[in-house]
Amino acid sequence: MKPHLTILILAVLLCVSVLIHGQEIRQSDMTDIAEELAGDESDPESAAIFLERLQELAENPVMINSAEENELARLFFLTDFQIRALSDHIRSTGSILSLYEIASIPGFDRRTAEIMNPLISLRESGRKININSKFMSRTLSSFIIKPAGSDSNYPGSAWKILVRHRTEKGPFTAGFTCEKDPGEKFLSGSPPLPDFLSAHLAFSGNGLVRKVIAGDYSAKFGQGTALNTGIHTGLPLTAAGYFPSRNEIKPYTSVDENNFFRGAACELASGMAGLSLFFSHNRIDAATEYSGDSSELYIRSLYKTGLHNTPSAILKKDAAAETAYGTNLSLNFRKVTAGMNFHRTILSLPFTDSLAKAEKLFDFTGRRKDILSAYYTASIGRSLLFGELSYGGSNRSALVQGFTLRASGRLTINGLYRYYSPGFGGLHSRGPGTGSSAANEEGILGNFTFEAARYLFISAGYDLCRHPWLKYRTSFPSLSKRYEVKLRYLPPDRLNVEMSYCNRSSVNNEKKDRGIAGRKTASSGTLRTVFRYSPEKNLSLNFRIDCKSVRESGSRGYLMSQDLKYSFRTLPLTFWTRFCLFSTDDWDSRLYVYEHDLLYSYSIPAFSREGSRMYLMTEWNFSSFARIRLKYAHTSFHDNNPPEDLNELRMQLIMRF
Repeated sequence: MKPHLTILILAVLLCVSVLIHGQEIRQSDMTDIAEELAGDESDPESAAIFLERLQELAENPVMINSAEENELARLFFLTDFQIRALSDHIRSTGSILSLYEIASIPGFDRRTAEIMNPLISLRESGRKININSKFMSRTLSSFIIKPAGSDSNYPGSAWKILVRHRTEKGPFTAGFTCEKDPGEKFLSGSPPLPDFLSAHLAFSGNGLVRKVIAGDYSAKFGQGTALNTGIHTGLPLTAAGYFPSRNEIKPYTSVDENNFFRGAACELASGMAGLSLFFSHNRIDAATEYSGDSSELYIRSLYKTGLHNTPSAILKKDAAAETAYGTNLSLNFRKVTAGMNFHRTILSLPFTDSLAKAEKLFDFTGRRKDILSAYYTASIGRSLLFGELSYGGSNRSALVQGFTLRASGRLTINGLYRYYSPGFGGLHSRGPGTGSSAANEEGILGNFTFEAARYLFISAGYDLCRHPWLKYRTSFPSLSKRYEVKLRYLPPDRLNVEMSYCNRSSVNNEKKDRGIAGRKTASSGTLRTVFRYSPEKNLSLNFRIDCKSVRESGSRGYLMSQDLKYSFRTLPLTFWTRFCLFSTDDWDSRLYVYEHDLLYSYSIPAFSREGSRMYLMTEWNFSSFARIRLKYAHTSFHDNNPPEDLNELRMQLIMRF
């Protein structure tokens, strides 16, 4: 049998699922919320992470009337100030009866309440665990075809297959995730397994033992400067608050093939004290090389893409072993939460000494890394203070200190200071900052959100960041600046209007044919206007205009897009469509726009040159146990003669019974 036909048959067989007593939430609603939450993030991939977390909440809603902060904290997009305000409101006035009541709580508004709506339950009682409850299972399978992505040099087909399964019974949950990326073999190794396979078994309780996980899991403690394999965000300039310092150990269900733990973890709690213990032994991808005398094998760099579709990429797969273990102790008082965390990472191969490159002078070398941290969160009247101090040895440390002040019912002020010494951090250190790694950065950020008039919100923020040592494309200590001003009009009807201007500037190397690299300042400003209008519940229209200017080069970019989403009232059909025109002088003035895509997938094309893009996507729930989603996208570049056209077709089939 031909390999392509074998993969097709296996993919169809995998498109089987079981759903008992589940809650079905429109994926389009989840995508809209994920895009809005990620709108201020510097990392465009954050929307995909938010989408996955939102889907988990939709399937297992938060019982907000329990008033328990640990339960409310599952709403990861709420700040610590909002969590405590919500808990205090429920304890003082009783159970919440409607979304309108949530919108009236200090720190909340109508839009935040609308985002919470599909993710919460207003039932009176808290979450009860019944050992005799029925099995609840859910399996989702995706089969994605991109005709333009085939390459005969790849060992596998251009198709992508993703399968997620989850089973619950009382306090026990179990699940697995497997994925095959384009170009990878579907089954390989001995025994033959998918390129990526993850599984877990978990127990949740209300007594001394709160949680036990065997298999794959993620962990985050405090602000994440020491340890964070969970959700990571940048520093949004105009957000009403920052993602808070919440401790979390949860089963791993994502498809990042390196940033997770594999082993066992448990969470214990008694009174005000909590204790977490974890152990992990996992294989990670890395590029390796021998020393000059070929006597020892080193890790040259980590390989984080997860793609294994070329001979060189296959050699990097599971090239090193990572052993990690540690503990976290926390104390939860009425207004103060404090904790300490220690963890150690041991690698099977050492990192190579990188003294040959000046920008890597402080990078981690050797096999072992220890990090100790202490963190706290304190609520004082209308203000919230939070911070974390971490030490990674060799005089390398990190400090985060921030505050949120609810000066009045209409004004919120935030401030955040962070310092990461050059070379600080381990393999899983991801605290708040502008970069993907928590190192070589010192900055201060401040912003405010003010309700200037009824339904009219004004937000502004400024971030000043200093890099005390060399970094990629910058051969000297450097400085970067960002500021943003945003206006939002949120009337009680179905109209939302948003206008924003964001400016970013940084100093980098100036390219020269010979001699020492010079300095150049790169700065750009982007003006964005978005209109969202829903005349009916089943119809929504979005209109967007972006204008970008790069000062030094004079490069400019423009983008205009129109979106429409329509759901039939009598037919199980939903349509999304977009038409977009763009024109940019070069790559520096490129523009990004999120697109609706397949379930557990996200499309964020970068628009450059001159052209247009349109897509049409439909979802058809043609029975109670099956649905299909199709997307066709067409991009045309008008600056070529003849015009250059790119087509893309994606398909997803989900079966439930």
